Amino acid sequence: MEKKYNKQNNDITVTIIGGGLSGISAAINLMNKGFKINLIEKRPYLGGRTFSFTEKVTQDQVDNGQHLFMGCFKNFINLLKSLSVYDKVYIQKNLRSEILSEGKIGILKSSPYLGKFHMLPSLLKYPHLNFKDKFRILYGMIKADLVNLESDNAIRLDKLTFEKWLKNNYQNKNTIKHIWNLIILPTLNDDISNVSAYMGLMVIKNSILAKPKESSLGFSKFGLSQLLDKPVQNFIKESKGEIFLNKTVKSLNFKNNKLENIKISKDIVIKSDFYIFAIPFNELTNLFTKNILNENNLNTISNLSFSPIIAIHLWFDKIIMGQEFLALLESPLQWVFNRNKIEDKSNLTNQHLCISISGASDLINLSKNELIKLSLKEIRKHFPVANSSKLIQSIVIKNSNATIRHLPNSYSYRPKNKTSINNLYLAGDWTKTGWPSTMEGAVKSGIDCSSELIKNLSQ
Repeated sequence: MEKKYNKQNNDITVTIIGGGLSGISAAINLMNKGFKINLIEKRPYLGGRTFSFTEKVTQDQVDNGQHLFMGCFKNFINLLKSLSVYDKVYIQKNLRSEILSEGKIGILKSSPYLGKFHMLPSLLKYPHLNFKDKFRILYGMIKADLVNLESDNAIRLDKLTFEKWLKNNYQNKNTIKHIWNLIILPTLNDDISNVSAYMGLMVIKNSILAKPKESSLGFSKFGLSQLLDKPVQNFIKESKGEIFLNKTVKSLNFKNNKLENIKISKDIVIKSDFYIFAIPFNELTNLFTKNILNENNLNTISNLSFSPIIAIHLWFDKIIMGQEFLALLESPLQWVFNRNKIEDKSNLTNQHLCISISGASDLINLSKNELIKLSLKEIRKHFPVANSSKLIQSIVIKNSNATIRHLPNSYSYRPKNKTSINNLYLAGDWTKTGWPSTMEGAVKSGIDCSSELIKNLSQ
């Protein structure tokens, strides 16, 4: 007999495979509802791609990439608050971003008293656009604000690129370069010529066209693992959950359209009432047989693909940059982050910079030495003080599978949380969240997945 959900007397067990943001969020949501949880993670820590490590020479905590979040990341922010680590992050009171192009710095910032038009004053002063282009931007923003992203319109918009939509709405190369792609490239981890209009418009409408606070940028003041790993482990243990680190699923045992149990080692077989797979889509397709994928309409997952991100960390013997972060429009480096300021280490005489390169397909095959050489050349070009400074240490972090690509038609390939296997659910930033492949999308997928499971049990 199938168990029914009752929070006061809940003996239902759920095993979650994957301890990234999606798996963590699903686990916390279910434990708060009284479920008994097993969490399996292949790494020796929780957090998935959101992690940090100690750099051997400098002893600094280094993130696996410069992770930013926005004020519109409501689920991610709530997760941090639920773990009592929100004080470890910084978020701007109002958006402020400096953009360097052809030797001039332009500032895009929010004026909160203007509502949806909070970007207008800084746009009018923006030196990288002429008056006609500023008018084009204003027209494009109004058109984007009027778009309905629901149902049939979403399907239509997902079939064309955002660049095509923008050109259909009188945008040109200059406005795309200096405004639209400046927003889209780091958030969707791909060039605007590649991403779907649906995802591009979703980003614009939920950030700079929403309430002013939604566009504010935030980042961790500490290594990312301090935000998630130990706090989540403590939460799960206090809630009587069980964590299996350094474990992977070896085999699956299906029977009568249900997943009966999973084997994670020679001696450990786990049997639960429900299972949530919160692992990357390519790991799922490797784990499930082709028959299982085809029979349960999951074969479209194989049409998804990844976009890479490169992070390059440089340590100099003197301060060469004053801003918290800066966009470089005429450079392959894209964004440079001042880790001294981010980590509130302004008293140091050395400087730690983190370079973030999104949609890095053209550079991912370069050697680490080539990437460091390229970075030094660009840093010395844009920050003249660097020419008289000494490089102390450098590391390169390549993440080939950083996020899924939001190509046209790709949203239709993303599966829903509930599969046709009776007790099996999916979570991950690659599922059909309505959001792009971001930290917010990952957390939202875990919450949506666990909420769907509870809803189906309650019916």
